Amino acid sequence: MSASSQPEVATPDEVTVGDKPRLPLGARVGYGLGDLACVLVFTGMTSYLALFYTDAVGISASVAGLIILLARVLDGIFDAAVGAVSERTRSRWGRFRPWIMFGALPLGVLAVLTFTAPFPGDTAAAVVWAALTYGICGLLYSVVNVPYAALSGVMAETPADRVSMNSLRFALGSIGLVATSVVTLPLVGAFGGASENGISVQGFTVTAAVFAGIGVILFLVTYRTSRETVKPVRKDKVPFKETVRAIFTNGPLFIVALLTILGGVAFYSRLGVIVYYYIYGSHAVALVPLLIPLSPVSALIGALAFTRFARKIGKRNLFIVGMVVQVLALSALFFVDPTNLPAVIILTIVHGLSGFTIPLTYSMVADAADYGEYKTGVRADGISFAVVSIAQKLAFAVAGASVLLIGIFGYQPNVEQTPQALQGINLVVNLFPAIVGVVAILVALAYRITDTQAAQIRTDLNTGTVAPERRR
Repeated sequence: MSASSQPEVATPDEVTVGDKPRLPLGARVGYGLGDLACVLVFTGMTSYLALFYTDAVGISASVAGLIILLARVLDGIFDAAVGAVSERTRSRWGRFRPWIMFGALPLGVLAVLTFTAPFPGDTAAAVVWAALTYGICGLLYSVVNVPYAALSGVMAETPADRVSMNSLRFALGSIGLVATSVVTLPLVGAFGGASENGISVQGFTVTAAVFAGIGVILFLVTYRTSRETVKPVRKDKVPFKETVRAIFTNGPLFIVALLTILGGVAFYSRLGVIVYYYIYGSHAVALVPLLIPLSPVSALIGALAFTRFARKIGKRNLFIVGMVVQVLALSALFFVDPTNLPAVIILTIVHGLSGFTIPLTYSMVADAADYGEYKTGVRADGISFAVVSIAQKLAFAVAGASVLLIGIFGYQPNVEQTPQALQGINLVVNLFPAIVGVVAILVALAYRITDTQAAQIRTDLNTGTVAPERRR
């Protein structure tokens, strides 16, 4: 059947799936703390990994970049394998929770080892150690993160709960990103002992240990507060080829994956280069520490304040509203004089508030997994979330490449920029993500599963109802 052929049911606010109550707030917060743990153990600290390799260890920038790039490629490939294996896991703890419980501590240990350099003065050994530790750390992150992402689809059954869980996840993860961006280098300097520039291996190692310790504890909190209530309809072991076939015939899932890429690029691509806009366009070097957090902090507020409206107008429609706001704000920023700081700040905050589009795509994955099970009889939570995880990593890879774009327009470091270079920076920071946002809006229009239909599909799965084409 097509999702659009679903019968009319109650509005999402009125829907209850079977006789199950709404997910308690403690469980939703506990789940969100897992994303904060992901930031502390991996995402937040590894944003400083290039600086650690070059300034603390002494590895060249080109080699450091190659190590990070290859590790991310390997990590993305590994995601699919973790998704396939985790969704076939059968244990008394569930399918996905044991991966978090048993993977948290090894991930924490490797996160600390990644920020060590046991071979001082030996560049070749340092490169090998860096490649091994970061590579293994990335694989362990997949082992924990992919099942963690899939957990949201089996903890909550109603569209409202899924939006709430992923909004809290995004909010707590954003808090972690803001916190690590503010405190990491001061902690590195404080723990580093005597060093000329405050950047030392010891400082990074101790800081990573502090973050990893807190992150491991938070992962265990997520494990303890979560329960897997959504069970696959089929009780037998599904052959892997059937799972692959179910994934590749799930059109809504691929639309969500594409929205993850486009939404991620539209929102995050400018964050890697906006510092150049503030320094060279706005001439506001002293205000950079205050200007940089504007987008992530506003996105945190937007996720908490606006995702609740998904209950009224649906996730897809709210995603489109958010992308329209982003496109308008970015278009205005492109034409505003960068030295007009009040206008720049206001428009940047407006853009950030519309960042609630990111958690909406997370919550749409669970609906797409339900749709796939309803249509084919095969539930593929793990691979479904792995597909979107790969899409998310691709979005960050594209975002990272935005630094290369400003070079094409003639950017030169530490000099007064030419008008062409300034226009290029403005284009990359504002116009490029606005264009991507327009494409995201067009793709979102092709997503046909409404929240009402998603709730009905979930109810049908619980009652054993199957899609019409499976009755033949």
